[in-house]
Amino acid sequence: MDPISAFALTCNILQIVETSAKILVKTAECYQDGASTETSQLTENLSMLESFCAELKPM
Repeated sequence: MDPISAFALTCNILQIVETSAKILVKTAECYQDGASTETSQLTENLSMLESFCAELKPM
């Protein structure tokens, strides 16, 4: 195997390991908290927007 192919293969393997680690971290976060941090923030923002819309409707 030439050096460039070996380097490319190594990079691909490291990318798979990195992606797997990110998936495991998010899975653990969802398991512990019931949802990811991003999902919790989106839910909170949605609630705020709904309350703002409710305040605007009577006007």
